[in-house]
Amino acid sequence: MTSIHQQPNYYDATANFEKGRIKQLQEERIYIQKKTFTKWMNSYLNKAGLEVNDLFKDLGDGRMLLKLLEIISGDKIGKPNRGHLRVHKIENLNKSLAYLSTKVRLESIGAEDVVDGNPTLILGLIWTVILRFQIQEIEVIMDEQDETSERKSAKEALLLWCKRRTDGHKHCSIDNFSGSWRDGMGFNALIHAHRPDLVDYANLNPDTHIENLNQAFDVAEKELGIPRLLDAEDVDVKRPDEKSIMTYVASYYHTFAKLRDEATSGRRIAKIVNFMMDCDRQKDDYERMSSDLIQWVQAKIAQLNDRRLPNSMEGIQHELVKFKEYRTVEKPPKFKEKGDLEVNLFNLQTKLKAEGRKLYMPSEGKLVSDIEKTWDELEKAEHARELALREELQRQERLEQLAEKFERKAGLRESWLQDMNEVMDNMDMATSASQVELAAKRHETITTEVLARRDRFHLLTNMAKELITANYHGSEKTRNREQKITEDWNVLLEKLNQRKHTLHGVSTLMAVLRDIESLRTDMKHLEANIDSKDFGKQLMAVEDLSQKHKLIESEIASMGEQVNNINKKANDLDKAGYGDSPVLTKSLADLNDQYKRLNGKSQKRREGLDESEKFYTFMEDAEQEEQWLMEKQRQARSPDVGNDVKDVLRHQQLHDALEAEMQARAPISNDVCIVGNGLITDGHPASKDIAARIKSLQTQWDRLKEAVAAKRARIGDAVESAQFYNEVDDAEQWMRERMPLAASDDFGKDEEGAQALLQRHRRLEGEVKAYEDDIKRLNDLATLMTKDSKLHNITPETTMKKRLREEDEFEEGGTEYVDIPHEVETEELVEREVMKDFVVDKYVPQVTALYKYAGHQMDVKKGEVMVLLSKTNDDWWNVRSASGKEGYVPKNYVKESESAVLQRTVQKPVIVQEKVKVKRTVYRTEARPAGKKLRRTPSVRNVNNLHFDKENVEKKQKHANDTYKKLCKLAQARHMCLEDAIKLYRFYRECDDFESWMKDKEKAFAIDEASESIETRKRRYEKLLTDLAANSGRPEDVNKMAENILATSHTIKEPVKKRQKEINDRWRNLNKLRLAKEKSLEGASSLDLFDRKCGDTMARMKEKSSALDNIPTGKSLQAVRSLQKQHDNIERELKPVEEEMKKVKLLASTVKSAYPEQARHVDTKEGELQREWNALKGKANATKAQLEESHGQRILIAEAQDLINWAEGVKDLLREDEPAKDVATAEEWLKKHQDLADDIKAHEDKFDKVDELAKKLLRKTPHSPELQATLSRVQEAQCVITDGWRDKQQKLLNNLDKQLFNREADQIDSVTSGHERYLEIGNLGASVDDVEKLIKRHEDFDNKLYVQDERVKQFGEMTDKLIHARHPDSQSLNERRNTVRQRRQDVKRKSKGRREMLHNSLAFQEFKRDAEELATWMYEKRQTAMEESYRDPTNLQRKLQKHQAFMAELKANEDRLHTVNQNGQSLIKSQHYAKDEVQEILDDLNHQWADLHSLAVDKQAKLQQAADQKNLNLTLEEAKKKLDEMERIMLADDLGKDLRSARDMLGKHQMLEQEVEREAEKVKGLKDLGHQLAQAGHFDSAVILKDTQEFTRRFDNLQDPSLRRRTALETNFQFHQFVFDIEGELQWIREHEPAAASTDYGKGLFDGQNLFQKHQKFQQELQGHQPIIEKRITEGEKLVSEKHPNSRDISSKCRELRSAWEHLLGDSADRALKLQMSLGALKFYSDAAEIESWISEKQRICGSEDCGKDKEAANRLLTNHKALEVEIDSNTKLLSDLKYLSQTLSDHPDNKAIVRRAQQIETHLNSLKKMAAARRRRLEDALDLFDYMRESEDLEQWINEKLQLAQSEDYGQDFEHVEELQNKYDEFKLQLEAGGKRYAQCEKLANKLVERQNPHSPEITRTQKQLKEKWENLQKSSEERDTKLQGAGEIHRFNRDVGDSLSRIQVHITDASHRRRTLAKVDCTRC
Repeated sequence: MTSIHQQPNYYDATANFEKGRIKQLQEERIYIQKKTFTKWMNSYLNKAGLEVNDLFKDLGDGRMLLKLLEIISGDKIGKPNRGHLRVHKIENLNKSLAYLSTKVRLESIGAEDVVDGNPTLILGLIWTVILRFQIQEIEVIMDEQDETSERKSAKEALLLWCKRRTDGHKHCSIDNFSGSWRDGMGFNALIHAHRPDLVDYANLNPDTHIENLNQAFDVAEKELGIPRLLDAEDVDVKRPDEKSIMTYVASYYHTFAKLRDEATSGRRIAKIVNFMMDCDRQKDDYERMSSDLIQWVQAKIAQLNDRRLPNSMEGIQHELVKFKEYRTVEKPPKFKEKGDLEVNLFNLQTKLKAEGRKLYMPSEGKLVSDIEKTWDELEKAEHARELALREELQRQERLEQLAEKFERKAGLRESWLQDMNEVMDNMDMATSASQVELAAKRHETITTEVLARRDRFHLLTNMAKELITANYHGSEKTRNREQKITEDWNVLLEKLNQRKHTLHGVSTLMAVLRDIESLRTDMKHLEANIDSKDFGKQLMAVEDLSQKHKLIESEIASMGEQVNNINKKANDLDKAGYGDSPVLTKSLADLNDQYKRLNGKSQKRREGLDESEKFYTFMEDAEQEEQWLMEKQRQARSPDVGNDVKDVLRHQQLHDALEAEMQARAPISNDVCIVGNGLITDGHPASKDIAARIKSLQTQWDRLKEAVAAKRARIGDAVESAQFYNEVDDAEQWMRERMPLAASDDFGKDEEGAQALLQRHRRLEGEVKAYEDDIKRLNDLATLMTKDSKLHNITPETTMKKRLREEDEFEEGGTEYVDIPHEVETEELVEREVMKDFVVDKYVPQVTALYKYAGHQMDVKKGEVMVLLSKTNDDWWNVRSASGKEGYVPKNYVKESESAVLQRTVQKPVIVQEKVKVKRTVYRTEARPAGKKLRRTPSVRNVNNLHFDKENVEKKQKHANDTYKKLCKLAQARHMCLEDAIKLYRFYRECDDFESWMKDKEKAFAIDEASESIETRKRRYEKLLTDLAANSGRPEDVNKMAENILATSHTIKEPVKKRQKEINDRWRNLNKLRLAKEKSLEGASSLDLFDRKCGDTMARMKEKSSALDNIPTGKSLQAVRSLQKQHDNIERELKPVEEEMKKVKLLASTVKSAYPEQARHVDTKEGELQREWNALKGKANATKAQLEESHGQRILIAEAQDLINWAEGVKDLLREDEPAKDVATAEEWLKKHQDLADDIKAHEDKFDKVDELAKKLLRKTPHSPELQATLSRVQEAQCVITDGWRDKQQKLLNNLDKQLFNREADQIDSVTSGHERYLEIGNLGASVDDVEKLIKRHEDFDNKLYVQDERVKQFGEMTDKLIHARHPDSQSLNERRNTVRQRRQDVKRKSKGRREMLHNSLAFQEFKRDAEELATWMYEKRQTAMEESYRDPTNLQRKLQKHQAFMAELKANEDRLHTVNQNGQSLIKSQHYAKDEVQEILDDLNHQWADLHSLAVDKQAKLQQAADQKNLNLTLEEAKKKLDEMERIMLADDLGKDLRSARDMLGKHQMLEQEVEREAEKVKGLKDLGHQLAQAGHFDSAVILKDTQEFTRRFDNLQDPSLRRRTALETNFQFHQFVFDIEGELQWIREHEPAAASTDYGKGLFDGQNLFQKHQKFQQELQGHQPIIEKRITEGEKLVSEKHPNSRDISSKCRELRSAWEHLLGDSADRALKLQMSLGALKFYSDAAEIESWISEKQRICGSEDCGKDKEAANRLLTNHKALEVEIDSNTKLLSDLKYLSQTLSDHPDNKAIVRRAQQIETHLNSLKKMAAARRRRLEDALDLFDYMRESEDLEQWINEKLQLAQSEDYGQDFEHVEELQNKYDEFKLQLEAGGKRYAQCEKLANKLVERQNPHSPEITRTQKQLKEKWENLQKSSEERDTKLQGAGEIHRFNRDVGDSLSRIQVHITDASHRRRTLAKVDCTRC
């Protein structure tokens, strides 16, 4: 094996890890910030009762953000939008962002980002808010002693504050807002610095981070009120979130700043003690007076809220008087007392406010607002009391009116009930059918009238309930009267129901009698048909008779339902008391007896027909079953089970089909036997024949089962052996394919190749391991077949589970089928085309108008939805509006919206299939995957039934086991060799790398250029020395790798030991070279290097010390800041010096370890260097402190001047004095003044800070006149501003009060003017509705007046307050108030007068309305009464009912006339202004009523007479029609032309005779009714008598024609019945003639067999039908002998029947011979078709282009194809058998076609063999293709990876780095050489496939071309990188040399400068 260096590529894995880690850190940061910011927001929002749960979601509507900004800023931003739409949320967020943009600069964030929940931008937004409103306000002075020094703000100030407050605390160093807070000591130090009593700082452990953090957070939250924004777990991390820490620390700053301010204010308390004592007295007086007033108000409220009012009008009036006394006498003094309280409190508050003290806040419940609220409750209670009294007064008035109305209506209802009871008592019961009908109609009229009054009685009941519910004082009397009327009404309804029930019973009785007579007649006709004794002579005749009898049974069942209905009606009549009629009882008994007799005869005939049908059916079924059993026995006894897999499969399928057919046939045979046994049990006359048939059938079944069981066992053994051999062959084939891979000696040429081979080998081992279950399963199968079950514990179920599990994992292809015969009903489809409606959705595009638009003949409103017709261009769209108008609108004025869906109905042609059901015997094909091999559960065997092929099975299995064991051993050995190869290649690579490095260093040690200076050589040596130290651990790593390989491997020990020795020897040699080099260079040791480093570092520190000495003191703020920046630069420059110090310390340790004797020298040098460094740092800190103090003084002067300038501007604003003209202006001025106060308050902190800074600086320099003058000017300016603002505030408040007063007065006067204009209207209304509307409007007007009274009252109180407060304009305010009050009183007086006029007008309009309605109603009814409708005989009953309802309505409306008269007389008596008009209306109304009543009575009498005459005429007309029909039928000559018509005519004549008998009674009734009407004096009596007599005469003349026609009909029916029977037999013969003469001998074997069997049944059927034919001929001869009128026709029919029968028998015999000849040929065609089908199926498989999607699939397909080739060989033998069969059919007419068919099959089979060979070649090509594609993909991926290395732009940072890259590139070139070999192999395989004309040749060529291009690109890139690396090496070598030269020059310059300074010092010393 050869070793090739290779370096693994870890760039991708490292990049992915870094990306994942960065993403994880970002998510953690977002989570911590989200939690902190949420808690911070809730600390503010909780004050407003709000809370944020999810920061990214809850800010989406903008309301939380608006509220937060308002709370934290103190500004009113605006009311948020409450909508839930996205646009509402964006609007709220835009308000917030707009406000924030005025405070800070916002970038890259919009409202949509917050709505969409962008985490990064939302956190940035909240951080901006925190920074602006909490952190930016923080400001800290750099020098606490000098307040004029520079100030720091925001983050820097907060950090500085933390440093100062934690200074001096152990274990606490605050340098940032991240890691410095991790241990929790910083938080505890902050608390301890301000509140030492809360934290025991000395006992804190800095190592317990979580405990320290939790303690600080808990103390801050509980003791200081600082919300807990952080969790300890979030802080105790490597890098805590800076923003979260800053937010929380800022809370500490503000809390402690607030505590500091509170301490300052405490010193002022002592100054106001005396002042507060004086105020306490006034407070006590206020408390006492307010308590008394509140107690009185509360007591009065309770009294006013008492709603226990008297239940009478007089009591309510008395309560109103008491309420008025309270308002005028008791309330005014208390109101004055309330005003005094407010004045006292106002004086006290003014006094406190003038002193700048906190305003007095009365105790809970005694505030001015509380007193005002209590007084408002009193006002509300007073108002509610007044409303309650008024409502109760109105309620009592309404109840009195309702009670009066109830009394009036109750009298009317009582009178009507009395009249109706009299009418019901006077009605008599009818005695005849016509009288019953008339009585029912009259009763219906009365019922209609009564039920029309139901609503009026319900209305009366509701009135009574309303009075009772309203607690009317006379409710008991009302209840009794209403109950009495309701009882009378229910009695009347009960009478109506009883009479209705009686009339219904009589009518039902007459209908039942008619139905009984009709039904008995129908039963007599059916009895004649049932008495027949003919039960049929064969099955078809029996079925025909049975079908006819079913029709008769359905008629009998229908009659049974009618009989039951009649009995039910009779029982109902009996229960109702109408069923005791003797006629009904006798008719009902006869009917039931006749029906029972008819039903018994029908049941008896049904039993006879069923028995006959059962017998003939049994005989036919038994014969069919025996024929089937004989055929299947021959099939089951066949010994052939097949010689190979194909034959076994085919025989098993055939046997499965046979068993399935038997299973399906067995129930049929059982049913046949059951039927036969049933016939024997029932004692059938042919019981012996039946028993013999059953026994024969059972014997045949037993023989068939025995034959099938034997055949199944034989096939089972064949299946099991074929199955086992196939699986063993597959297993051996699989192992042979894997054996070369396991025995390969290719272990790769490098580590990468070995890794790839090991990966492939592991997959191979996995496959081999997985195949172990298959081998075990095969062993189990062999054991089950060859061993006795007692010798092993293997079960067949376990083996089959394993096999099925493997087959489920196998990808199957193709399908195989099993045909099983079944008898099913098939449906034949007939298609036709029809038109059908379909609903089609049509989508119409729509647009919505964004703005209003008018133009181009279009007028569009905003938001209007229109139809988009077309997008004409980018600027204009064509649309149609909802009105249908089309036009163009600008595109930017509309936007597209959701399309509208229109549904349209269209007609489309549809193919409709009509189904016809036919019973057929068909084969049902069951499909199953063909890829699944024949599977059979192994048998459990014993010694006697071991497998017949036991020796071959054991031999096969032993060979398979040996092969598998060999394969496992080879795989294990190859795995070990591959692992050893990988270790060896890795070891060689590491050794080669280290050896290459050592070679480079040896070359470097060997360089000894004489031209170089000693310094250059020393520096080169120092660098080499450093490299050796850095790589000193590599030899140890190489030795460890070697030891590991030697310990675990055995095949590669020697090469490893050899290589290890080479590396160690080379390393020792390198160390020897180092020592030699060190000796050759004087002073090049590490000690010399240390001395030089110390000297250089000392020089740099002295240089920085000189720079600090040269920093002057600044004279201005800008100068001081400039000096601070200079000092900061020097501090930054000290950082490299500090790094040099660290390097010197490290070098010192190295020197002391290398040269122990020089340790003292090294320590001395190191100590001097450390002292110099400490001195330098001290000087830097002192300079920094001096600059900070100077900066503070400059800041104080600058800020003091800024405050004085601002104060001058505020004074100018306070001097402005412009009076306001209205309320808005006054409020605006006051708001501006309040804004100025906010500005002043905002500057108070600045004043305090300046004061504090000045005092701080004065403590350092107490006699500084500049600081004292500055402080005095600032304090003076602050006092002037405060006093001026307070004076102007009072002026603005007075002005606002006056403008509010004027506005209220103007508004009241404006309302009063409107009321005056309303009262000037004189319209009193022209109708009731108009007057009611006017009254309602006036009531609303009164309510408005009352509401305005409250407003006027408040207006007066406001005036009193202003006057009491000594407003400057008190006199003018009082005069304006008096004017307003006077106008309001005048309006009230006018309102009362108009209300009285409107009520008078309402009474007159109501009377006039009622009179007009009644007059209109009478006019309409007069027209109805004057109509002569009785002259028209149509709808007389309807007209009579309508007139009766009219009379009832007339009587009911008499009450209305009475009511109108009463109302009119009442108006006249009250001297109404329209009394004359009222009298005139009453006279006209009474005259119209009298006229209407007389017309109605006359019309009722005439209508009754016309109705009686019409009823009689209708009855006569109906009877005449029936009589005409009877005469026409009896005189008709038609006797029927066929049997059906003759039977129908005979039946109709019988029904006609029955109808004549029924009509006789009706004729008698009509005659009696006509005499009754004539005797009653009817106006048309003569006509009535004439009509009835003529009808009676005609009816009596019907008897003789009826008898003659009956005789003729019976004779004709007998002839047609004979003809029908003969035609039936001829039709039967014609139906069977096609079957006897058919030329159809079957298209297949199954059809031929079925046709032969059917023809045998057909001949049997002919024999069974012979007696029926003879019977029909005998009947005809009998009719001829009796000399029937149609004897000649009867003889002709007999001859025709005999001739047809003989012809049918001859055709049947001929067909039997021809069918037997055809059956032999069909068997040949069946077998030929089966073979051809198999060939076609396999041709499709062989012609398939599917060669698999991958190599595994192609392997499976090739294996399946080999099995197919075996099947082809086995079917060649079947073809030989078929050819022999064709030779035996030499005498058949189609012999030539049969021979030709056999030759064609042989040709097809040869073609199939060729196709199979071609497919095998395609599959082998596919395997090669997959190998090429996989190799090309792997090679392409490898080229891409190497291309990244070749195209790398990394050419080194220095010369050494370039050399390292060059070494790696040399390894890369070696890898390219190995890749070149892979490319050549791949190209060779591609050329091979193209030469063999593979179908994928173009794709292969294209892939190979791409691969070639990439390979050439890789080579080209490799060459370019080689060139560039060489160029980079030259450049870096040049740079290195130049750097060395510059270093030497700098050393010489430094030495020269040092010598100059030394000489200068010597000169100074000498001087």
